[in-house]
Amino acid sequence: QSEVGLFLLVIRDLLTGQLPVGGEKSIGRGRMRLDKIHLKWLDHESSLYYENDQIRIEGQSAWLNECINSFCQGGAQ
Repeated sequence: QSEVGLFLLVIRDLLTGQLPVGGEKSIGRGRMRLDKIHLKWLDHESSLYYENDQIRIEGQSAWLNECINSFCQGGAQ
């Protein structure tokens, strides 16, 4: 579950455009922002949207928060 939390934090940074990807990122290239991503893990399913400088979650947001909390509390050690 904590590994999913780490993945969600990476997805958050991609949604908001905070994670540069590829070469020449120091000169402004390699920035991208996702508008929407659909996640499906076993029996959990959610969609995340980035609108008006906010991430909106449709689906199982409580489970997503549990995963992130698990990672932040050191569950990936």
